[in-house]
Amino acid sequence: MRVLLLCLPVLLFASCRSEQKESKEETVYKQTIFDKLSKDDLLEFELTANFDSLIFYKEDEEYYPATFKFKDESDSLIIKKINVRTRGETRKNICELPPLRLKFSKPLLKKYNLAKYKTLKLVTPCNDRPGFEDLITKELLCYQMYQELTGQSFRVQPARVRIKQKESDESSSMKTAFLIEHDKEMAKRLGGKLLNKSIMKIKSIDVKSYNLLVLFQYMIGNTDWNLSKRHNIKLVQMKGNSAPVPVPYDFDYSGLVNAKYAIPHPSLPIRNIRERLFQWRGKDVEMLKEPIARLLEKKEVLLSLIGNCQLENKEDKTLMINYVKSFFEIIESEDGMDVLTRRM
Repeated sequence: MRVLLLCLPVLLFASCRSEQKESKEETVYKQTIFDKLSKDDLLEFELTANFDSLIFYKEDEEYYPATFKFKDESDSLIIKKINVRTRGETRKNICELPPLRLKFSKPLLKKYNLAKYKTLKLVTPCNDRPGFEDLITKELLCYQMYQELTGQSFRVQPARVRIKQKESDESSSMKTAFLIEHDKEMAKRLGGKLLNKSIMKIKSIDVKSYNLLVLFQYMIGNTDWNLSKRHNIKLVQMKGNSAPVPVPYDFDYSGLVNAKYAIPHPSLPIRNIRERLFQWRGKDVEMLKEPIARLLEKKEVLLSLIGNCQLENKEDKTLMINYVKSFFEIIESEDGMDVLTRRM
């Protein structure tokens, strides 16, 4: 089971933005493979590989050759040889088909004049049982909700993927999925650098980003993150900033997603993942007013995202809307701040 630990206390510092102009070289953005695959609607593609071997040896996380087929913006069929491997912690152990990492070759990137980021994460249903496609839709929704609140987030691409063991396999079906951009690509896009995970000690963190992140995790009922150990958190050192920005990912253990396999860590004072826990480690509650105002400003947008998502189980959508509404009832109440800090 994945490690779920409370965030260790950290010293929070506000951002110090540099007013210096960036050089021309720093402002030039080169298209990436994620950009090339991005669409306003669903990306549909086919992935063929020896999945029997890949899944049997999933603990090894070795790359296997694969064929990636999709249609570009001109509706031309593109067929590329890539590599694929399993990834993840919990889902690699419990899923029939774990999340995957797609690796595109350097010559392919060079041919299309794309940036150097060779890998993308692919999230697919854990298995073919009822309800698991909805879990993918709900986790994707968490990413999209955070994107609505801040640009300091991972980009995701909704997709439908056909998983095939071999080219002649006609029994396969399309699965709900989504792609996540490369973490270093995300950091570069935000104008910063990804901090090395081996540097474990965190002396400071960007206070505005941190406060918004903690409130968001509380809203969706997610305790599966750890700041000091970088568990489901990437830290980006922004240019001109004195402290790194935290960017969250991996929301399948949240109460909003409500996966059947998800349980809270026994060290936490909650009994199930639907029970919220405010994991804030700040000292000045006044600093929470700005991110709360941001959430209230986006309330209807966030609820609309849930209302417009396509789920097979319509009751789940109602449960999700009510779950998020219960969060807003807390922060809209007169004693909302007291309720938050009292539940720490």
